[in-house]
Amino acid sequence: MSDVLGLNSGAAATLNGLTQPGGVNYVLAYDTTNAWLRFFSGSVAGGQRVAFFSDTQAAWPVQTVTGASKTFAAADLGYVTRRSNGGSAMTDTFPAASASTNGNVLTLDNVDASASITISAGAGTTIAGSGTYVHAPGRSVFFVYDGPNTAWRPIHDTGIALLGPNNLSDVASPSAARNALGAAASGGNSDITALTGGTGWSVSGSGVATFNTLTVTNPLSVGNGGTGANTTATALANLGGAPLVSRAFFLAGSATAVNCNATGDTAIAIALPAGITYWRVNSVYIVAETGSFTTAKAGLYTATGAGGQAFFSTAQQPLSGLTTTSVNVAGNILQPALVGQIKLNLGTLYFNVGTAQGGTSTVNVYVIGSSLPNG
Repeated sequence: MSDVLGLNSGAAATLNGLTQPGGVNYVLAYDTTNAWLRFFSGSVAGGQRVAFFSDTQAAWPVQTVTGASKTFAAADLGYVTRRSNGGSAMTDTFPAASASTNGNVLTLDNVDASASITISAGAGTTIAGSGTYVHAPGRSVFFVYDGPNTAWRPIHDTGIALLGPNNLSDVASPSAARNALGAAASGGNSDITALTGGTGWSVSGSGVATFNTLTVTNPLSVGNGGTGANTTATALANLGGAPLVSRAFFLAGSATAVNCNATGDTAIAIALPAGITYWRVNSVYIVAETGSFTTAKAGLYTATGAGGQAFFSTAQQPLSGLTTTSVNVAGNILQPALVGQIKLNLGTLYFNVGTAQGGTSTVNVYVIGSSLPNG
């Protein structure tokens, strides 16, 4: 039997009521009730179709629907439906499975300037496997009904933006695109003013491209190009480096405007260079500032009240060697002799005035240290 094309039209041209001209193997039927063209192949046995290729829309009529909600029925199938609600959200419902046939199409054009449509799947159906579908403003989506899986499939978006389910949304708007990707406040857009990382870093300023401040609260590991430390000493150790000031001289501590007209202690805080644990006093300079020093005596100790270890050979050093407070002349600095070399790890020393001058008398004290190997 040769393949021929038969035409059948009228209200009876339905899936189960198709009358095939005798011996015709392929039939094109026009359903005047629903304005559909239907294609069938095979033989009819007991009024049941054996194979069904597709339903094809014969026309694309347009309808306009406003308001907060719309329940689509069989009569809406094949239409381009333009939806809007004056900027307020819309909630629509698609046709139920009982009103839908495999291959039915429905085009939904959201012409609202700002409001989205939340579409609920009709009874017995899904929309792309979900019970709801959010249709953003300014988009037109073409849906096709997948009969075997009772699901409405969004085939393509005729708007200018990609759909959120396809991983991007409103690419012209940086903030909307980031939200759709679940990556808000990250990226390289000029409207980003702050970034925060999960490993303890943040960027702030007028935009990532021209940020003002980079703050790292957790150390970046050595393996990732950092030091793995928050202090220079630990960083140096992590990187396997030696202290740059090893065995060098440094100002360990100082005290200014020490009153030599009153007995007592002045604490001198010791600040060691990074990476230094042990050190020694290399020299002490007592500089005349105001008054005279004919009577005053003072010393440097490891404890208050002239206690602990004394550093001067004469524990209470007479300050009478200070003969002037003028600069650029001899006699304005006194360098007492030390008792010897003492390994230290102290953070504070004490300058003790044991004998008061009896009149105005102030000095500055400078402790010069020298580092020792750690260990």
